Amino acid sequence: MMLEQELRDRLGAVDVPPSRLDAEVAVTAGRRGVARRRAALAGGGAMLAVGVLVAVPTLVFGSGGTDDVMPASPVTTECAVTPLAGPPGMTNVRADAVDPTGRFIVGQNISEPEPTNKTTGKIDGVPAAQPVMWTDGRVQVLPASNRAVRPSAVNADGTMVAVAGDGKEWDTMLRYEGGVPQKLSPPPGTTSFGLVPEINAAGDIVASSNVGVVLWKAGSTTGVKLPLPKNAEVRHLTDDGRIIGEVVSKDVQTLTTYIWTEAGAGTKLTGPKGQSLALYAARGDWATGNLWPSGTVARWNLRTGEITDLKLHTPANAINAKGWILADDTVRRADATVKLKQIAGSKEPAFAADVSDTGLVVGSRLTANPDGSTGSKGAITWNCADRK
Repeated sequence: MMLEQELRDRLGAVDVPPSRLDAEVAVTAGRRGVARRRAALAGGGAMLAVGVLVAVPTLVFGSGGTDDVMPASPVTTECAVTPLAGPPGMTNVRADAVDPTGRFIVGQNISEPEPTNKTTGKIDGVPAAQPVMWTDGRVQVLPASNRAVRPSAVNADGTMVAVAGDGKEWDTMLRYEGGVPQKLSPPPGTTSFGLVPEINAAGDIVASSNVGVVLWKAGSTTGVKLPLPKNAEVRHLTDDGRIIGEVVSKDVQTLTTYIWTEAGAGTKLTGPKGQSLALYAARGDWATGNLWPSGTVARWNLRTGEITDLKLHTPANAINAKGWILADDTVRRADATVKLKQIAGSKEPAFAADVSDTGLVVGSRLTANPDGSTGSKGAITWNCADRK
């Protein structure tokens, strides 16, 4: 399991489809044609999953966000945007995830950027961040056990998972129940976690780490290392306990997607002929990600194995139980393309991060700061449930 900087150094010319985390950077940088690789917003020494490495957006995806012989949707409609009130005094708030019912939204306020090594110019720590939760639209700043707390997922009970840290690493895993943080114990030797731990309906939590993929069962604070292949990275934890993830080859040239059981039994997921499949999100019978090297968005039916290539050159950010895919500034349904409207007068496109089963989309008004970091002008939502 490689840490972020080691992986960056070994990456070379490999192009891997970005996930929803990297799409935040693609929105603010890629659209202006900036050819650069970026890690997810919060970096430091934290481990970076191979599947979320950012390739040059305009090269991997073609013309950013454009269709390439896209299957015609019978309807194109719009979904109105609504600002989401943030905590008083917090000016860099973003919404990162929503539960399946749409009741709970989680995010963060980044109060200080990642520290940078003055000699190397490389990121050298984690950014100061406070966890935020909205319940039925009411905002609450959650207690932070560390200098930096980054929520990544929440279930329908309002139980949230977050990574945290005080120095150079995201070295702490937290479960929030009733808004109260609970520190989870990892296996021996664990020094860093991936940025996107997952939680399912039961409250089980799974995360990538420097020692492998770790599982905490609901009600337990003791993590167990799962018997998965070396260099396995987790992407999603299904409600029936299966782990969707990938394995990267030693030479960092090949990425293979799998579905594993907790016991380690794996099924390889393959893309169309000549294409690799990198899945980033799943819900119910559906999963989404990008094909590689084409970079196009794909919808995978986990029950039947059927793959649909949407011929859309943009990162696949999220999917709900109805198979609605959140990609770029649209929700792609089988019967319609729903366009997400932007904040009037905004100079930067909004970033849509997640979608609930009820059709609530959450995201942020991201902007590029002068120092090259990504900031937020506030959290936003789109209620797309009634769009026909």
